[in-house]
Amino acid sequence: MKRRSWSRSSTVWAGGCCCARMSGTSSASGGWATPTSSPACGLCGRPRVLEGRRAGRSSRSRTVWPAPDALCSSLLMPPGIGCRPMDCSVPRIWIPAHQRREAVASGEDTMMRDTTRIAVALCMVIVLTTCLGCKRDRTGDQPQPPDTPQVRPPAASERESGFSVDLGSRPSFTPQVEPYDVEAGLKNVDNLKLFKDELHAKHIEALSENAFVVVPAQWKQMEFIYEQNNYPREHLPSFVTADSALHFFHIFYDYVLRTIEVGTLYERVSTLAVGVLRGCAERYEQETVADVREAALRNYGYALVPVKLLEIAPDQWGVTVPDEVTKLADAEIALVDKHEGFKSSPTVRFEVDYSQFVPRGHYTRSDKLKRFFKAMMWYGLVPMALRNQAEEFAPRLARQAVLMSQVVLNDEIDGEKLIDVWEDVYEPTAFMVGFADDNTPADYGTAVAKVYGAPLETSKLVPEEDLKTLMEEVLAMRPPGIVMASITKDAKKPYIPQFRLMGQRFILDSYIFQMMVFPYVGNTDPADSARPGEFNMRTFPMGLDAMSVLGSERAYRIADTVYQQTKFKNYTEQTQKLREEVNAYTDEDWTENVYAGWLHTLRFLLEVKDEGYPSFMRNEAWVDKQLNASLGSWAELRHDTILYAKQSVVAECGGEGGQDKPPPPPKGYVEPEVLTYWRLGLLTQQLRDGLKSRELLTDEKLLQAFDDLISLLGFLQDVSIKELTGVALTDDEFKQIENYGATLANLNLMNSEVSDGGEITSMTDKDMAVVADVHTGNLGGVDLALEEGVGRANIIYAVYPLDGKLLLGRGAVFDYYEFTVPVTERMTDEAWQQKLSSSDPPKSPEWTKSFRSPIGTGGEEVEYDLTPSFTAGGC
Repeated sequence: MKRRSWSRSSTVWAGGCCCARMSGTSSASGGWATPTSSPACGLCGRPRVLEGRRAGRSSRSRTVWPAPDALCSSLLMPPGIGCRPMDCSVPRIWIPAHQRREAVASGEDTMMRDTTRIAVALCMVIVLTTCLGCKRDRTGDQPQPPDTPQVRPPAASERESGFSVDLGSRPSFTPQVEPYDVEAGLKNVDNLKLFKDELHAKHIEALSENAFVVVPAQWKQMEFIYEQNNYPREHLPSFVTADSALHFFHIFYDYVLRTIEVGTLYERVSTLAVGVLRGCAERYEQETVADVREAALRNYGYALVPVKLLEIAPDQWGVTVPDEVTKLADAEIALVDKHEGFKSSPTVRFEVDYSQFVPRGHYTRSDKLKRFFKAMMWYGLVPMALRNQAEEFAPRLARQAVLMSQVVLNDEIDGEKLIDVWEDVYEPTAFMVGFADDNTPADYGTAVAKVYGAPLETSKLVPEEDLKTLMEEVLAMRPPGIVMASITKDAKKPYIPQFRLMGQRFILDSYIFQMMVFPYVGNTDPADSARPGEFNMRTFPMGLDAMSVLGSERAYRIADTVYQQTKFKNYTEQTQKLREEVNAYTDEDWTENVYAGWLHTLRFLLEVKDEGYPSFMRNEAWVDKQLNASLGSWAELRHDTILYAKQSVVAECGGEGGQDKPPPPPKGYVEPEVLTYWRLGLLTQQLRDGLKSRELLTDEKLLQAFDDLISLLGFLQDVSIKELTGVALTDDEFKQIENYGATLANLNLMNSEVSDGGEITSMTDKDMAVVADVHTGNLGGVDLALEEGVGRANIIYAVYPLDGKLLLGRGAVFDYYEFTVPVTERMTDEAWQQKLSSSDPPKSPEWTKSFRSPIGTGGEEVEYDLTPSFTAGGC
């Protein structure tokens, strides 16, 4: 795999004040610089501070290089790595770590210094013309207390983009479809006779009112509905939906993530696990200071756990593990296997939610994926905190974090640096999902270098005063946006800084959830409760919250009128604050990683359509249908990334029935969501190109499938523009719409064909129904997980104008669910699919009644979930 040392996950910048002069040398063992401070910066006269991470949401970096003599270190920082506690407007020149290493290795350091001195001169001119540029009154990016909530996803200026992409020009078009009315009984629908055998009176009534209706069904794949359109003697026109396009992006995203995990990351994680085990063993064996040796023992046990979870043979460990270490690790594995919720960890002595270790998402598909899930969950979930959960300073945990960071940063395995192995796991997943939300080894390396110098003498870890200084350094770094903890009535508890070896990732929707529940939303004082006798905390968010903040006013109104969520204190105010923050996002923010790009695509789908769009898109029921589609696609996103996302995770076309002459192709229709198809096409290109550049996408069949999907999305965009602007479609375009089901089936089956040995796919993937838990909360004293589910495909019928007539078409849409389960019963895809097929299937949200018929395809009545218990709040 190609290592991308240019990305923000690969470079720790040695900084200072905004313009610090620093000198130092890199450590042979770990590459850490020891800065030497002079009293003030030569350019701005301000005190220097070693800065090892961005002011933005997270900078998970790898290598620190000292700034050359007489160099303003801000010139070596990408935009956003401002000084702390004050900012500087001096422009910055970004020199990636790999270029700095190459210069040193080839003896070109003098040339590098000359280059940067020129840059300093230019910088000084700019400084003088901007009144020296530095702002002297800021106090830093400190989190606000819970009673004055602050939203914190950073603007693009605060960090470097994870990958750069040219979004090109937004499609320009003026919709000009004339409004039309559908008569009662569909009397003016020209091709009604094609559907006479499958429409119920209730369906016809809804079509007459809204020009579309969604009918409950149980199709295991969306393409099956489109394929069936071609099976009758007279083919049914296909109504191509944005739901189906989004669903197939999910298939590609999920599949390539599995491919990377099985084909590349599994081996890298195994190497990392063994390397960390050997490093921890060495420190335990050599350490003589009692307090430090105790920390080394706990780390040794911690390191053995993922080695055992991955089932790596003992003859590959390279160490003989003593009994006291095995005892610790076995105690942890017993808790992992029982997955009974929050328990105290034997190795880190901190509350850990062991229910998270149940393999879910696509990680149930093979034993290899299950092992990978558990090992990565261990690295991403289990913390080494600087305070215990009684909010007391915990020197033992601080020592563990320091020692573990030093192992990762300084050790090697078979001639390869462990930090390079760590990067090989971290960087591709950061591209796919996002950057770690908690402190990483690089963050601690920066703090340790400043407090203790380099190389670290472990005896210095005994005095608690220095450890408290270290804690202050870590606290000064930007805290995480998503805090996993048990619900507590104490809204004033401070953030507990935590080290995680491979922390779970910051994702915007989990951040929204975190900021829309207690202590930010809902009463924090029983005396203020809206319902006497009940402590009215809001302990569970809703998918509607995320969609509301992403731009759906309808989602907010449903949360208010259907579920009465505005009764919770600060609900409206907090929603508005989050909206303002998200609305400030730029293209750079939304292209930071593929996950963010997916969320951005949904924002286009949520836009309410104005004049010039077909009549079926111009009513409130359609707005609800698009909200349902967005929630369904988002549920698939959370399913695909359940391991990494941090919580608050071919049939052929039908025959012609023996006719002598085939009928002309039915004139189908594409749901004209131009901007959704445009953004989804760009996102697919970004995914393909990002994987290719990392040498993670080399299979020719899979590359061709990506090209085919990109081409299909371009076709949907072009046809949508034609439909909206009155340009006639060609026969070939109508034929491609007719064959849409076969196109999807070929793409789907191709993905299955390139799987190797059943390690990536299983029979579960024959059913599109998936589920993911997205939030853990407490209701009535019971810890529950909030589940977001996608059921099987429903059928949509829509009336659209074509050639001066009104025609009826049929297509496929999402079926979305939201519910809670005990944390000990976090749901797998297999269990969810069984639930859907049971005699007691789940009920759809009440608000979907506006577009979803109460009568299914077989004439059966459908029930709705009127008042989910988790929406009521509690303590």
